[in-house]
Amino acid sequence: MPDISIRQFLHWNGFDPTVGLRGLLPGGGGSVRRLLAFEIQDLGRMPADKQISFEELISPIVREAFKAPTITYLDDDGYYYDELTEPWKVMCSGLPCFESLHWPDYETLPLEINLMGMPVVIQMWKGWCQRFLGSQSFPGGVGAEVGIYHRVPGQKLPDFASFITAGFRDFILNAIKAINDSEIWWPVTDPVFLSNIEIEFELINPENNEIFYRAGPVRNTFWLAKWMTESSYKKYQSLNPTPPLSINYVFILKINGIEFYRW
Repeated sequence: MPDISIRQFLHWNGFDPTVGLRGLLPGGGGSVRRLLAFEIQDLGRMPADKQISFEELISPIVREAFKAPTITYLDDDGYYYDELTEPWKVMCSGLPCFESLHWPDYETLPLEINLMGMPVVIQMWKGWCQRFLGSQSFPGGVGAEVGIYHRVPGQKLPDFASFITAGFRDFILNAIKAINDSEIWWPVTDPVFLSNIEIEFELINPENNEIFYRAGPVRNTFWLAKWMTESSYKKYQSLNPTPPLSINYVFILKINGIEFYRW
């Protein structure tokens, strides 16, 4: 199978930019993750000489994710931010998470709750997210993120993990070796559930009690992340009093417009 881009993949599947991804799905609803699920279901129905593997299907998504993990943009106040691209979220929707996934000045807090009748783990991070392998194209900066996960006992890493770069794959594998299956949770990808959950957050500067910045609201995703780039944060520091550590910013999570947790 030739190496194709996300744009080619969508074009070949009849993507109409005026309708969006929903137009590719039965009933006109869902997500990229669900689109892939339908494509995978169709693999077995293809003629033998035209069948492709799961790895061949997902590899363009993974390659596209590593080409552009983030979108960088400028806000009205002159600060640059990084947010995650859809291919990166799709790739990571098949990877596990755990409480030990943090490092100095980037702390995490998982909360086990029942959300709309479903047991989930809400995991938050805040602080300075150092960029993986020192690459400026990877997610990172000063900010926060939140993910919605659930426990799936016995679930294994998907086949497409073989397409992840060696450094990133080894980081995940080495981390989960040291923990039990009960300490691992996986992204919630149920499109119906996610369509009913709106997530957003804001960070409060504890030195002046003003809003540092906001992220969201968004629906139809398990993961919301936003970081101010390091260069913009230096500019912010020159104009505002800031806490000694980035983890000292106050994280306020809202779900469906209601303040859910203050950390």
